[in-house]
Amino acid sequence: MNYEQFAADVTSGSSVRFHFVEESEKALRGLGVSEFELRQLGRGSFRSDMAAILTSEGIALSQRFERRFYSPLRTPEGMVFLIIPSTAGGDFFVSGDIISQRELIVQTPQTEVDVFAPDLTASEAFGVSVSRFYALLDTICPGGTSIRPGQMMAVAGDTVQLKRLRHAIIDLVTHPELDPRHERQANLIAEVIAWMGDSDSRWRPEGFPVNGARRRIARLARDYMEDRFPNPIRLEDLCQDIGVGLRTMQRAFTEHFQIPPYQYLKKLRLDWARRELLAGEPETHSVTVTALNHGFSHLSRFSRNYREAFGELPSETLARS
Repeated sequence: MNYEQFAADVTSGSSVRFHFVEESEKALRGLGVSEFELRQLGRGSFRSDMAAILTSEGIALSQRFERRFYSPLRTPEGMVFLIIPSTAGGDFFVSGDIISQRELIVQTPQTEVDVFAPDLTASEAFGVSVSRFYALLDTICPGGTSIRPGQMMAVAGDTVQLKRLRHAIIDLVTHPELDPRHERQANLIAEVIAWMGDSDSRWRPEGFPVNGARRRIARLARDYMEDRFPNPIRLEDLCQDIGVGLRTMQRAFTEHFQIPPYQYLKKLRLDWARRELLAGEPETHSVTVTALNHGFSHLSRFSRNYREAFGELPSETLARS
């Protein structure tokens, strides 16, 4: 399946296509998802489509991504997100755990998880206020679910019904003109929460390993690289800083982020170099200086890696900025 076929269900007059990670981030921040970050991991040019509506009921959106990506997913203040991910064939990981095609993710405030998605990933989601979510939960599922703020859970339930709810969200965001009073949105949110209540016995009781040793080590290694990526990074210094051996760090990082640490560091440097080129002025910015500023000492290798990652040369990105 190619991307055009995969994204056909949201590609309409009400959707927006993005050709850069930064465009997708900006659009979501415009919807109030201020903490959203996205880093492309797959090779080639980036494409993403999104259809969304923002009303008094909250946010409803459908997204399609062509390339592998990583996102440190943080819930905005005062919001609960209900997310139904799906892929064309690969596994969807949350903090190193596989999420199946029959699970819904519930993310409450004060939570942050690391999401890794393969090529051809889809997501349908609702974002509602905390007060609205718990009011609906108490009304629709009295005494049912036990999710509390500070938790991120996966709920497994009736696959056929979950698929129907996914398609109902897609129909809602691609045809918002059919619901001027937002009645459909309110009722669909209620249906999703009712599905959660019906599936209560299949909640993962442990949630995600948000405080596990693997997560702690992986996050510390990531933070070390993100703080120092423009400079040379020695593995011995990284391991000394976080207090574990090399093999332990590498294993924890790869299991948690689904990418080896050295590949993550290269992607991190390329990503920030691209952001600088996109924000620069062709008359005053230099590809060579940008490469050097982001940890690349070999210009031809930087250009080759950049083209493999983003489908164009760094000079082409700068010329378009």
